[in-house]
Amino acid sequence: MRVFALVLILITGTLNSQIFNVDTVVNKGRFSNRLNIVYLGDGYTKNDLMKFQSDIIQLSSAFVSFEPFSHYKDFINIIRVDVISEESGVSHEQLFTETDCLNTPVMKVKNYFGTKFDAGSVHRLLGPYNYSNIFNVLTNNTPDYDLAFIVANTNYYGGSGGMFPTTSMNSGASAVLVHEFGHGFAGLGDEYSYPGSTPRETPNTTKEIRRDSIRWNHWINPATPVPTPDSGAYYGLIGLFEGAAYSPKGWYRPKYNCLMRSNGVPFCEVCAESLLMRLFDLVNPVDKYFPDSLKLDLSKKITFNLKLIKPQPNTIKVDWVLDNISIAKNIDSVIINDNLSAGKHILSASVIDTTLLIKMPAHFTKHISIVKWEINVFKSNIEINSEENRLKIQIIPNPIEEFSIIEYKLEKAGYIKLEIIDMEGRIKVLDEGFKEEGLHKYMLNSELKELIRGNYIINFESDGMNFPINVVKL
Repeated sequence: MRVFALVLILITGTLNSQIFNVDTVVNKGRFSNRLNIVYLGDGYTKNDLMKFQSDIIQLSSAFVSFEPFSHYKDFINIIRVDVISEESGVSHEQLFTETDCLNTPVMKVKNYFGTKFDAGSVHRLLGPYNYSNIFNVLTNNTPDYDLAFIVANTNYYGGSGGMFPTTSMNSGASAVLVHEFGHGFAGLGDEYSYPGSTPRETPNTTKEIRRDSIRWNHWINPATPVPTPDSGAYYGLIGLFEGAAYSPKGWYRPKYNCLMRSNGVPFCEVCAESLLMRLFDLVNPVDKYFPDSLKLDLSKKITFNLKLIKPQPNTIKVDWVLDNISIAKNIDSVIINDNLSAGKHILSASVIDTTLLIKMPAHFTKHISIVKWEINVFKSNIEINSEENRLKIQIIPNPIEEFSIIEYKLEKAGYIKLEIIDMEGRIKVLDEGFKEEGLHKYMLNSELKELIRGNYIINFESDGMNFPINVVKL
């Protein structure tokens, strides 16, 4: 389904704080360290709530059956908000003469978010129009959300991407939902052709044909020709297939077929990688660690533990290092004997997901988590202090339109540089200098007005390490 942009009108004054029933349908752990997906219903009256609850069980179960989410179920919380509309269904003005439009009856419905068909001059584009109500409901009911879906109470086919991906409850709803999630969560582009639509660069669509400049070149076998012939010999490979971003000619996609092109097929490797890169931006596989700080008798042995969020099958690798010597690998805890010499010792645990679903080099620097314990051995006791080195950085929203907020948390004070890089390698420094430890925010506003539609990299530099995040300007 195509992404469409709705105009957000900022309304001054105080919005009514509408509180609805909220249920955590799937609770895998701390909201601060999970991908929190919220489902908001539109066109469900009070009498429709049991149907809405059943619809969300169906959609959420289907969602985590798709790869790569099927391997990362423990990374995802699912929340349902029982939004009550005045009337059932969604609106449809029947503006067009295409068959699907004529087969969908004309309706004018008083629903909570103003969801209707025929958005963006395309019948099947189904989306909400009352953004102030959406923001109000989220702020007052589930402020810790990462992505919110709108589920429309209609069985007619439709959906859309954008800031709030939307789906109907048509029989193909689960595929539509996951497709639209690709748009809203990772900025994936449509790979099919659609006359009159504007193509753009995304993580999985490009007009670039120079092999070394193709953003998914790390997936392309050197023996695979680019552009890649439309031949069965190449259908199972990653290459550069012509026809993408609504254009049959001059724009390219990674694989012959993918969920971003057709329903009924899985995500290709490039799209799955983009989704996981975004997931690891939000979720740290190190959920907790023990001890935090401790003072104990010198004769005691010390157990150091990691509580990890593990994919299935488990691809998390752990390296335990004491005073620069590796002492254990791929276990969740180690015991340090009571024979440490007097003085300071450093124990660290480095954690990284080595899944074969990610080949992007940035993953192995950006998403590594390192927990360090400083162990001070005195004559009669041992003192332990710990810290975790993993930058928490988010860009909200992403894809970006009129404005965006870059939010990052520093575990300790230090020098940072924040810059935006276009696909030609041109760099603009947004912020640079010494920052105190804690949470920081940078508002992207005037800078966005200078950018054309397409893909960019927001690069965050801290302590000599670079943390690049792909963003899409709509």
